[in-house]
Amino acid sequence: MYANYDLIPPGATPPLVKPRSIDDVPVLALTLHSKRYNDFELRRVAAQLTDSVKQAPDVSEVRILGGQRRELRVTLDSGRLAAFHLTPLQVLGALGAANQKLPAGRASVGNVETVLEVGGFLRDAEEAKNLVVAVSNGHPVYLRDVASVADTGEEPSQYVQFAAGSGFEPAVTISIAKRKGANAIAVADNVLRRVDALKGNLLPGDIDVTVTRNYGETAAEKSNELLFHMGIAVVSVSLLIAFVLGFRESLIVFTAIPVTLALT
Repeated sequence: MYANYDLIPPGATPPLVKPRSIDDVPVLALTLHSKRYNDFELRRVAAQLTDSVKQAPDVSEVRILGGQRRELRVTLDSGRLAAFHLTPLQVLGALGAANQKLPAGRASVGNVETVLEVGGFLRDAEEAKNLVVAVSNGHPVYLRDVASVADTGEEPSQYVQFAAGSGFEPAVTISIAKRKGANAIAVADNVLRRVDALKGNLLPGDIDVTVTRNYGETAAEKSNELLFHMGIAVVSVSLLIAFVLGFRESLIVFTAIPVTLALT
């Protein structure tokens, strides 16, 4: 790669090299699909489900494929900005300052240490609308005065659809990878049990969960098949040895009888 750095176009970032192994391949994939919910709503359910799946033993990485991420879309009005003598950069700076949480130190009282933080993140569109972005003529200028705010989904970069016999349904897939050295069968079983326990609570009844990949089940089938064939091989070899040894013993007895008669 160093020998071909001169081929990189100007302005392009250097290549990023990451090690990959068989453990990086997901061993389990769960697809959430529904006829009632769209991919934006399915991703929000999948995000909550992911937090629970990450707590399963020996789970290393959990990813969500498909759907739309939640975002607060702010559309500025150029006429209102000009009326308040504001620029888009000023509004952007106010949004960035209000949507952050920073550490403010630690307090230790009675052998209990408390972490102090200041600020917070914007939770919904209504809170963003009431954000003060500037002061004009002694009066606060709210974000709703210079822009419209919508709580919606971002532009999708991945599409996942699920075909259930009659047409396609919106879907989101959760992929789970295991830790190095962990048993894929045990990891898959633990995750599936945890997901089954959440049905009816975190997972609504009108959202179906389909296992679209289960390397743990495949590994169990291959292991059982291997043991079955090994058992057949052991039995076959044992019968062959018993047959050969038994045939040789009968042959020795048969040939020993005439010799004995001849001597007498």
